[in-house]
Amino acid sequence: MGIKTLIVLAAALSGVVDRPVTKKNVPRDEAKLLQGSWRVVSLESRGRQFPEVRIRQLDYKLVIQGNTFTFMLRGRQTVTHFKLDPTSKPKAIDLVGADGPQKGRVRLGVYQLDGDTLKICQAFPGANRPTAFTTQGDTRQNIMVLKREKP
Repeated sequence: MGIKTLIVLAAALSGVVDRPVTKKNVPRDEAKLLQGSWRVVSLESRGRQFPEVRIRQLDYKLVIQGNTFTFMLRGRQTVTHFKLDPTSKPKAIDLVGADGPQKGRVRLGVYQLDGDTLKICQAFPGANRPTAFTTQGDTRQNIMVLKREKP
């Protein structure tokens, strides 16, 4: 190995060389950061915030394993597969229903992970991907805020 190669390698490992993130070199473990159990703490749809007490009554939970979301609501569960694009601004998520009435239906969304808080804004099936974490009466999207459950 030549001296130039060693210098470039050392610089890359030390963080001196900062490669731009592209779809080809994005960390493949972005989905690993989402793995685990999450509890829905806030839900907004078409500009209306669901009452906190109602969300607690529904016992709304999400378990993320691999590339699968399992939503649990009052003992019922639905399965959704997801694909992430952490290179877009905001980060994009595609959700595809795997069972029940949502099977095969695609919901486009955006997500934000901040420590143990996950925020997902998703469009209704057939609607365009949201560009921000907002809803209004005329938008066909909703926002979920989830907190990671401690093991």
